[in-house]
Amino acid sequence: MSDDTLTSEWRLEVSLEDNDVRLEEGLGGEVSIFENGRAEFSTRLDREQTSIWLVGRLYGVSSEKEIQEWAFSFDCQNVSKWARKGDGDWCAIIFDRAEKTLYIVSDRNGASRIYYTYGRGTCAISSRLWEILPSMEAPNISSFSAFALLTTYYTLDPYALVESVRVTTPGGFVRITESEITSNTYYHPVKSAPQYYRSEDECVRELDRSFDGVFKKRLTPARIPMVLLSGGIDSVAMVRYVSKHAEGPIHTLTFSVAGQKINEHEPARVAAQHFGTIHHELVI
Repeated sequence: MSDDTLTSEWRLEVSLEDNDVRLEEGLGGEVSIFENGRAEFSTRLDREQTSIWLVGRLYGVSSEKEIQEWAFSFDCQNVSKWARKGDGDWCAIIFDRAEKTLYIVSDRNGASRIYYTYGRGTCAISSRLWEILPSMEAPNISSFSAFALLTTYYTLDPYALVESVRVTTPGGFVRITESEITSNTYYHPVKSAPQYYRSEDECVRELDRSFDGVFKKRLTPARIPMVLLSGGIDSVAMVRYVSKHAEGPIHTLTFSVAGQKINEHEPARVAAQHFGTIHHELVI
């Protein structure tokens, strides 16, 4: 799959009144599975009276059948358990014709957002806000979201810049019927009673184990990794784990502004040489 599924544009219209799909654009593609167990998709699955649209990527899968089994194991009474089995960055739309109900589920990371609005028995859903506007009779700017955008430079979830349009939140899901829309959260990233590690060494080991797992499953031979390298602790740590798990060459990039006395070229060169990356420097 050549395009990044998380940035692809798609649009969907589902009529709960007629219990049918009125419009489907940019979906229904193939599933690509790589050797490291990474799957990318923008696809539609159908079984009996249920249609499921999946967009994004999963890790640790070996076949398309495995993805289908996970998708159709969706349980509206236990979304948290179902979503946790889908390790990756994805969004899902489940249309249950038997119940005339639509579910929109976002992963825990929030890498992919979904815009949606409901009116006159039809739910319009899209990966982009402007893609949803043709489905609306008379779209208007939301004064609340406009104020938030002008004062904080972003709109506040789950509100969008257009009235009556909402956006999914990380770890959240929406249930839509002919009579109501309910939003719920199945994942809470902040724990009120955390368990602390007993020593600094134990903490470092667990962090190392976690980072290993994250980078290992997200790297794929189909793409050449490039790290924006400053020479600081964050980017150097990223290069360390990428170099450990990447199967081929790694590229690093450092940029600076012409005429600026302070830049990051020298510490970046030291890090690039240490890890043996193909290093690039850009002066703007």
